[in-house]
Amino acid sequence: MRISGIFKGIPTAIRRLSGTYPLSGELPLSEAEYRKSYDPVGVSFTDFLPWVVYDPEHQVFLLDDNISVGAVFELSPVDVDAMPADVVSTYEDHIVNALHTLPTEGDYPWIVQFYLQDEPLHGQDMAAWLTEYANDAAKGTKLTTAWINTLQEFYDRARQGLFSESGDTRPWRALARKVRICIYRNIQREHYYDHKGALRKAVVSPAAELEQACDGFLHTLKQAGFGVRRCDGNDFHRWMLPWLSPKPTGYDSAWDYLQDHPWAGEDEDRTFAYDIGKIVVTNPPSLLEADREDLNGIFEFCDQLQRFISLQGIEKTPKPGVLTADRVLGKRVAPALWEKLPTDSIFVSTIVIRSQDEIGEHVQDIVSNMGAATYEQDLTHQQADTALKNRVFDDRLFSIFSGVYIRADDVDDMYRKTRMALSALSHDFTPIAPKDDPISDTTFLHMLPMAYSFQFDSQKSVRSRLAYSRHIARVLPLYGRGRGTDHPGLLWFNRVGETFAVDPYSKKDRKKTAHGLLFGPTGSGKSASLVLNALHGMAMRHSRQFFIEKGKSFYLLALFYKSMGLSTNTMIFTPKANISLPPYAMAEEARAQIDDIRNLPEPEDLISMEDMGEDDDFDDSQRDYLGEMEMMTQIMITGANEKENEKMTRQDQFVIQQAIIMALEDNKSKEASHPIVEDVYQQLVRLANTEESAGRRDRVM
Repeated sequence: MRISGIFKGIPTAIRRLSGTYPLSGELPLSEAEYRKSYDPVGVSFTDFLPWVVYDPEHQVFLLDDNISVGAVFELSPVDVDAMPADVVSTYEDHIVNALHTLPTEGDYPWIVQFYLQDEPLHGQDMAAWLTEYANDAAKGTKLTTAWINTLQEFYDRARQGLFSESGDTRPWRALARKVRICIYRNIQREHYYDHKGALRKAVVSPAAELEQACDGFLHTLKQAGFGVRRCDGNDFHRWMLPWLSPKPTGYDSAWDYLQDHPWAGEDEDRTFAYDIGKIVVTNPPSLLEADREDLNGIFEFCDQLQRFISLQGIEKTPKPGVLTADRVLGKRVAPALWEKLPTDSIFVSTIVIRSQDEIGEHVQDIVSNMGAATYEQDLTHQQADTALKNRVFDDRLFSIFSGVYIRADDVDDMYRKTRMALSALSHDFTPIAPKDDPISDTTFLHMLPMAYSFQFDSQKSVRSRLAYSRHIARVLPLYGRGRGTDHPGLLWFNRVGETFAVDPYSKKDRKKTAHGLLFGPTGSGKSASLVLNALHGMAMRHSRQFFIEKGKSFYLLALFYKSMGLSTNTMIFTPKANISLPPYAMAEEARAQIDDIRNLPEPEDLISMEDMGEDDDFDDSQRDYLGEMEMMTQIMITGANEKENEKMTRQDQFVIQQAIIMALEDNKSKEASHPIVEDVYQQLVRLANTEESAGRRDRVM
């Protein structure tokens, strides 16, 4: 209730008696108190989040100044696992070239942020991927459905960590290693639009400028073999919400929350108050009130603690892939630095693509104004002089600011993980301990995606440092491990827990018929691995499978196939077993193929399988029944003896082919199910006695 100033100064008792105030109880708010209640309590965390909306037409994110825009991409690192040094160096050159394609002109420098983090591998996503990949013959079958459900349960368990690996600080778990890039810059509206809101003449729109800047950079990476995918609003939502809302109220995890609250899309009917930043933060975070200096800069998000550890500039020459590539220590290969950081860490590196002329002037000023009175001054003078000389070789200087986000369950866990991170980072970087970092809370905010402002950082906190583009390229998380071809005909894991998919039955993953060799000592899991491959291949393709083994390694698999409704046939070969494998059982199919042949080729025109080129291939759905019969007959004739096979000429192959065709036709006239070996033998004798084949009679007989 607001009180007018009319009765100001009248004693409270008179106001109560007059009825202006209640006769008893608390007094109402005064005018001044009422006005003060509308004063802002403080700045909200979401006020620091720059993203407002996603523009699907231009594929950009509009920032909170309503003029600056940014784009987000997901990158697939190149495989440098066990690669020689010259190959790794080539990839480094490509990264440097990509950085050099970014424009350095203009008043507003481009900012490129690289983020690296390991996200949990979700069984539901894997199940959807496999269901989509399965062919029509397999999709929806009892076996495929059961197998995908089993894998979904397995991946949900595997993401929690299944076993510990020697030499690694973290339990092995299934994961999705994500590398994301944000490209943006902070601009001024008056540079692009006049006072009426119209785009100025000869000025390209901010979205178009962003597209031009991204094109050359990403094209260079693609040409080098890096995978690039542009992220939309849904991708960004699924990235930021688990980060800033790890456990929303009423849910066990952010991923469960996302299932009930998916990305709403870019609805044209969204309200005026729509803001991506407010959507991804479900519970207001708070800054932990620390009574110790080592607990500075810790934020609490949904009962999870997070902090940012800043890294100083690149002070020593890094090795290529210093963050994510395995390290060679003499004859021993050690896990990458990233594997030694705490679980759920997020690495970020922010690069400012500054004007080289501006940097050159800055370095020149250092050379001109600094004396050499001390060793440190002399060393700085030498470094500045070297930087000026390197400009001749296009070794550019950019500003870089890097760091690592750490996440923990409680204060003790945060203390342990912070020590672990500082210890690991100290080998190759120079981390700033939180107790020595007075601005750790603000750097936490500024290093979030598209939240960094070079103008403010260069004027106040001065955290960014100049570094050569080649050194920056070595630090970036773009040196990874093989992930296969993204075709899950066979599904494995690489050493760090990423899925490794390849399909040897797909033409996209091979040139000719694929062969495989699996070897290892007794008990190493060869049979189990083959069973896994066979079962997964059956679930994806519903293929015909043949197993020839000594022992009963695949016996249980056959029983499982039978329980799933598949037809199985098991034969055990012993000296007493009366088993016959008719080589010409597919007579009807072979005759159908023969009917399509109008003129049989002359012997000299026949092409053997050995003459086929690497690029020659057949449709997987087509079988050469006649060719299969020819090969089986040739094996029976030569006894699979290598020397006898070498004596087999093209004319001999032609005679065998003719004998099989004649046996098929004769068999059809007799209305028999299929020819037997004796039928083909009789036709060979018949051909040997013909006048045309007289010259080869002795060899055929």
